[in-house]
Amino acid sequence: MSEEVFLAEPGPYAGVTPSETVDYLLLGMQQQMVQLTGQADVKGSIIITAAAIVISVSVTQFNDAELRWSLVTLVAFVLLALLSSIIAVFPKFKIHPEPGDELPHGFNPFFFGHYSQITKQRYLGLMADVVREPTTTYRFMIADVYDQGVYMLKYKYRYLRFSYACFLIGFVAAAIQLTITVIVS
Repeated sequence: MSEEVFLAEPGPYAGVTPSETVDYLLLGMQQQMVQLTGQADVKGSIIITAAAIVISVSVTQFNDAELRWSLVTLVAFVLLALLSSIIAVFPKFKIHPEPGDELPHGFNPFFFGHYSQITKQRYLGLMADVVREPTTTYRFMIADVYDQGVYMLKYKYRYLRFSYACFLIGFVAAAIQLTITVIVS
């Protein structure tokens, strides 16, 4: 049942001696990644809610000629913010209806999107290989922290940053446009 990925040479972890300090360090790093993911989802939800409210209120004011173009600008940017926030919080993994025996590419035994693609018996056997050797456990824990960090940066925080920027730019641009409209009229 062992996979060569689980039996690979420990590489840089060969000289690592298991210790409670390392265990707590890695556990803390994994927990921090989970918290950051949760915070990103909450921030995305806040923008989604705020954007929906701003768009709903704005469209009711389109009849006012003096506000119309400022509102169009505002709604356009807020709509971009809304869409990018939805992309940030939208789950990004494949769901397979029937678990099989083939490991997904880049298999991470700590990621549910990966281990749910294999049978329970296969997973139990693979995890036995992971926890049997502390260097293998450390290697996979560190890889999991890295994978979570890269995922958050590429697929969550990048879109959240864009979302917040659009939200801010929309309000500033609409305010400038409204000021110009009022001065000119």
